[in-house]
Amino acid sequence: MAASVKPVRFTVVVPTRHRNDTLLKCLMRLRVAAAQLPAGSCDIIVSDDGTLTTAQAMVAEQFPE
Repeated sequence: MAASVKPVRFTVVVPTRHRNDTLLKCLMRLRVAAAQLPAGSCDIIVSDDGTLTTAQAMVAEQFPE
């Protein structure tokens, strides 16, 4: 009897600080890559260490899903 293989789940953590332009490019590329994976197999977490950045608003606007 063959053992069942569980799908792999992983998380990508993206640290950022005052670099919204670079963060946007990174997240757009991760979106393309994640679209090729089985649904629900990847989580993307953005960790914003900036005090003057608008990363949260940019992420909410560009990636409403």
